[in-house]
Amino acid sequence: VTYSLWKLVCYTDDFFYPDNDTIITPYSLLLLGALVIVPGYFDWTVLSLLETGLWSSLLILLSLNLLSFDPDRNRKKSDLIFSLLIVLLILCRPESILWGTLFVFMRFIILYLKNNSLPKSIVSILPSVFVLIISVGSLILWRKFYFGYPLPNTYYAKVSSDIIDNIQYGLIYLRSAFFSYSLIFFNFVISLISLYKIIKQKNIKNNIPFLICLFVLLTTLFIPLYTGGDHFGHSRFIQPTMPLIALGLILSISVLNFKLNYTYSFILILIYSANFLTHSSIYENIFEQKTRIRDEWDIAAYCRKEAGQTSDFFQKLPFYPSQGTAAVGGNSFSYKGKTNDLLGLNNIEMAHAKKDTLMNLYKAHASFNKDVFFKQLPDLFWLGGGFISNDSVKEDCKISIEARRLSLFKNVNLDNRFKQRYSPVLISCKGCDYSFRIFAANSFLKTLDNHKDYSYKTIPYKILEEK
Repeated sequence: VTYSLWKLVCYTDDFFYPDNDTIITPYSLLLLGALVIVPGYFDWTVLSLLETGLWSSLLILLSLNLLSFDPDRNRKKSDLIFSLLIVLLILCRPESILWGTLFVFMRFIILYLKNNSLPKSIVSILPSVFVLIISVGSLILWRKFYFGYPLPNTYYAKVSSDIIDNIQYGLIYLRSAFFSYSLIFFNFVISLISLYKIIKQKNIKNNIPFLICLFVLLTTLFIPLYTGGDHFGHSRFIQPTMPLIALGLILSISVLNFKLNYTYSFILILIYSANFLTHSSIYENIFEQKTRIRDEWDIAAYCRKEAGQTSDFFQKLPFYPSQGTAAVGGNSFSYKGKTNDLLGLNNIEMAHAKKDTLMNLYKAHASFNKDVFFKQLPDLFWLGGGFISNDSVKEDCKISIEARRLSLFKNVNLDNRFKQRYSPVLISCKGCDYSFRIFAANSFLKTLDNHKDYSYKTIPYKILEEK
């Protein structure tokens, strides 16, 4: 991330001040200031410890390759770097099929605008097209051979359910992004004005950098519209290209012949920092020490702890019972037994089962299928429950279930098959100062009947209605 941002700053300064050795120009000040001030970019690309940082870097470096591409200078070196970055991009994330195609297409457009020859441009772009096809084809064949399907489980579990619902979710996602980040809002509006001016003046050739950034912006907005986005905070799908969106805004301003100075840059940074369209701002992060994705980290940490505790609790058994849950990451990482992903991301059969799309659920949380669930029948089902100290156990001890979680699991508790196969129980272990409230399969409970260290009793459950 540091390297790609440094290259982006170098390009920005060279573009506006080619003969100036100033450490930081008003344009690069605005670019970096916007990224620091607008919440979310470093949260997702650095602090989350995901591949998002690598993904963002590849998108930035490929865009810079196009922005600085001159067919008449260092052509072979530029083509080699472009091809290498395309291969890395394809291997990084599934969206790269679209992004890779877009980058190759934009490179072809640049060649055509420079050469004014369609046949010559087609011949020149063929190596890049070949690299793209080989990369995508090899990856799909490997997935087909290894997993049995051409696309990742993420697509089947989250995206493929219903295109109309995806568009609905996507519009909600984009509306939230527009109202949460003034940078995106301003860029979109000013880019449309700048595009109108370019078309009116028929001045496309002299504004290729702006058009590249506009393509990046539109593709960034299109992906959540097609996939439906997700429920995570700070607009995860948009953050990786936020530096390019900031560059696009700067280039849009230059198209309108507006010259930045340090004063204007500071004013714009202050506007971004206020983020007056929403409560999400840098001030919220600094003074209240909040981030909209902190809860996701807390969930992962909590699930790791709970899964480790579950492993310790059942260590006296000759086997670890399988567990079915919706929050799999931390659970699967720490639990010594089998963890069944009931939302399909790590469960091929569940991912490919028929889905009931419910708009009142979190996006991408509609993959639970009752028939598959009763076929797989995990020993423990985290519909509700958890650990409780023995000092707190009372005769009326209940399992609490959130109404939203019941919706997530399609009210499976009302299904006769569930009533026949599962029981809400309190499991105790000799020598343990805590007990376990959980929905357990009756077949698993039978294995505890003759075990000297474990005992259990059936307990009621209650549903916590949303306020």
